[in-house]
Amino acid sequence: MDKKEVSICDKDINILDDPEHSILEDKLFSDIEDIDPYQSVDLVERVVAHKNDFQKIEVVEQSAELFPDTATDSSDGSEALENEKNISESSVPNAKQESVKENNVTVSGGNSAQAKPMLQSSSTIEGCVLRHRLDPEPLRSVLDNDGVVQHEEDDAVPKGLKEKNKIRLIRKTLDSQPVDVAALRNLAISPGGLINTEMRQRVWPLLLNVNTKNITPKPSHEEMLAMSKTYTQVVMDVNRSSSRFPPGIDDHVRMSMKDKLVDLIMRVMLKNKQLKYYQGFHDVCITFLLVMDEDLAFAMVDRLALGNMREYLDETMERTSLLLNYIYPLVNKCNPELCQHMERNDLGTIFALSWVITWFSHVLGDIKRIVRVFDFFLASHRLMPVYLSAAFVLYREQDIYAAGDEMGYIHKCLSTIPSDLPLESLLERAGDLYLQYPPTEISQDPMLIRMNRQVYEHFNRIDSRNASRRLAQQSSDIRSRMFVKFTMWTVTAVVGVAAAVLYHAYRGQEWAAVDIWSPFS
Repeated sequence: MDKKEVSICDKDINILDDPEHSILEDKLFSDIEDIDPYQSVDLVERVVAHKNDFQKIEVVEQSAELFPDTATDSSDGSEALENEKNISESSVPNAKQESVKENNVTVSGGNSAQAKPMLQSSSTIEGCVLRHRLDPEPLRSVLDNDGVVQHEEDDAVPKGLKEKNKIRLIRKTLDSQPVDVAALRNLAISPGGLINTEMRQRVWPLLLNVNTKNITPKPSHEEMLAMSKTYTQVVMDVNRSSSRFPPGIDDHVRMSMKDKLVDLIMRVMLKNKQLKYYQGFHDVCITFLLVMDEDLAFAMVDRLALGNMREYLDETMERTSLLLNYIYPLVNKCNPELCQHMERNDLGTIFALSWVITWFSHVLGDIKRIVRVFDFFLASHRLMPVYLSAAFVLYREQDIYAAGDEMGYIHKCLSTIPSDLPLESLLERAGDLYLQYPPTEISQDPMLIRMNRQVYEHFNRIDSRNASRRLAQQSSDIRSRMFVKFTMWTVTAVVGVAAAVLYHAYRGQEWAAVDIWSPFS
C-alpha cells in the first residue's frame, strides 16, 4: 500500500493513501473511538491521539520558550486511552441494555455489573465567574440561561449522556499523572468542546502551558493612568462593549466587570510595553474574564499576546495582513470560481479582520458559541482562525454570488453572521482544510506569494512616506530653531548697539555741562 506524507507543524504524519482510509472520509486510528463513544465523524478522528503535531505552535522566535511540545508531558498515552475506552464502552447503547443509576444520574450500559459509576461532582460553585469578588448567584443563573453549564448534573445539558460522558473523560484525563495535554487538546477540538465553565477553567491554562502559580501582581491605578493614551482608548472600547456582557445582570455587576476588564487589558499592556493595543482586543479579554477569575484571565491573555496574537499587537497591520492573505489560496484550492469572483470585485481581506483578531468573539454574540470557538482555537494551530474564516467564506458561496458584482454588497453579506450558522460543521471544515492544505503548503502557493508582495510594497510606500514626513519635519524643526536663534542674536545685537549709543549720548551731555575753565577764573 502506498503512503502519502503530510507535513504538519514541522513534523510528518504518515497517512495511508487508501480510499478506505481517506483523511477526509474515514478514521486514521481506531483508538480514537475512546474519545467519542458514539463514533461520530469529526476532526478528532483525523488527529494522532498520542502526539501533539496538530497543535504545535509555529512562533519562530518564541515557540521554544512559550509553547513547548506537550507531547513529552505524557510518557505513554495508550494506557490512558485504554482506561477511557473501558469507561466509554460501558456507556455505549446496544440492543440489550440496562439502566444503571449512579449519583442520581441514569447511565446506560451493556451490563449493570460492568457499568462504571459516574464521578462525583462538587456541590460548591467553584466554577462561578468572578468568584470572591461579586455575588455569584445572579451571574451564575444568567450564564446558565445562556447555555454555559456549570455542572454535569445541570438539567440544561443539551446532549445529555454524551456530554456527561465527555466531562467524565476530561476529569479523568486531568486527574492522570502526568496530565495528557494532547488528549485534552483532542477533547477540546471534538464536537461540543470542553462542555462547561468548570472544565474550561481547568483545561485552558494547560492548553497554553500557563504558569498559574507565579502570576505578575496587579499594577497600581497610577501606573495604568501613566499610559494615558492607551488607557483612554481602552476605556472607550470597554464602554462600548455592553452587548458582550451576559444580559439581565445588575448594573453594578456590569460596571464592576467593566472596571476589571479595563484593569485586565492595562495589566497586559504595562507588562509588555512593546505591544500596541488594538480595537477588538477587549473582545478577547472579556471572554476570558467571563470564564475565569481576573488573575488567571490575565495569565491567559498575557500568553496569547506574546504568542498566537502577537502579530495583531504590532505597531502596523503588516503582519496581520500577511496572515489574512491565507484566506484566498485556501478558497482557491476548494472553489477557484468563487475566489476569482472575490478578486474580480476587489473584495480584499478587510471583511475578515474582525473575525481573526477577535477570534470571532466580536461577531458571534452568543457566549456559548464564543467559548466553543475558543476551545477549538486554544487547542489548535495559531492560524486556525484564518482557516475558519476560509471555511465561512466557502459556506456563504451562494450568498456571495447573490450579492452581485458590488464589493460593498459582498462585504455586507460576509459581515452579517446568520443566526443559524452551523458552527460545529464549520469547525470541522476548518480542521479538514488545515489537514488537507497545511500552512507549510499554502505558504508556497503562488497566489499567496503574489498577495504578500503587494502587502510588502504597500507598507514600504507607507514607510517611505512616513520617513519623508519625518525628514521634512526634522528639517522644518531645524530651520525653525535656527530662525529663532538668529532672531534672538539680531535682537540682542540691536539692543546692545542701542544701549551703547544711548550711554555715550548721555555721557556726552554730562561732559558738555561741565565748565572746564571755572578753576582758572
